[in-house]
Amino acid sequence: MSEPHEQLTHLVAEAWREVLGIDGICPDDDFFDLGGDSLTAARLAALLHTRLGTEVNAVDVLDQPTVSSLAKELERRRADGN
Repeated sequence: MSEPHEQLTHLVAEAWREVLGIDGICPDDDFFDLGGDSLTAARLAALLHTRLGTEVNAVDVLDQPTVSSLAKELERRRADGN
């Protein structure tokens, strides 16, 4: 795993901890298994958009429900300039 990907994964995990209010989040944990719902997904998307400057919405969290998968998608978007 590259250092930029590790940093992005860490930032995504931090945002999850903040919106879900729990510690010990692993890269393969499922957002919804940890108690997330559509409203929390919207809060997470807004927080990530603010922190990263990358377009993120609640559907992205629904489609990429793990820290790892969401970080990969955001990394792809950043590389594409989105």
